[in-house]
Amino acid sequence: MIGLLRFLGILNAAVWFGATVFLALVAHPAFSSLELQNLLGPKNFSFFSTAALHILLARAAFLQLVCGMVAVLHLTAEWLYLGKVPHRHRRSALLVLIFLSVVNGFWLLPRLRDLNQVRHASSVSVVQRQEAEQSFRTVNRVWSGIDFFLLAGLGVYLWAVSASDSTRLGNSLKFRS
Repeated sequence: MIGLLRFLGILNAAVWFGATVFLALVAHPAFSSLELQNLLGPKNFSFFSTAALHILLARAAFLQLVCGMVAVLHLTAEWLYLGKVPHRHRRSALLVLIFLSVVNGFWLLPRLRDLNQVRHASSVSVVQRQEAEQSFRTVNRVWSGIDFFLLAGLGVYLWAVSASDSTRLGNSLKFRS
């Protein structure tokens, strides 16, 4: 049973990390590539490439949330099955990773989506479009910074989940025999 539990934990961490790597190193650059600009045309590129990326990121945010919840369930199952309390640092890191995923996917991403619509809307004034453009760039930088910390944190989390039992779990309850 413990082998299956460990496998599921490592698989979940690998999917979570792999999805984040794919988004940061493949999807995001692809949606801002010259090839896509040639496909959409220079007039449509800025709005549609960003809007399409936001659709993909919304799906990825849901995947990250599911992986975070599975990681919490895995940590709880290890604790209940093995009787060993996980290290406080591992629990805290997992909660921070879930929090950052939620902030990126469910708070910043909708803000970016709305700002992208305003900065390309013809029904708003030039001043409002410029303000939306500036806000979009600022929020996008924050989003990218959080994404970088997510990448680093998920890499460490994957390593910790796949490490040996003695380094992953704290001291077990000790009973005298």
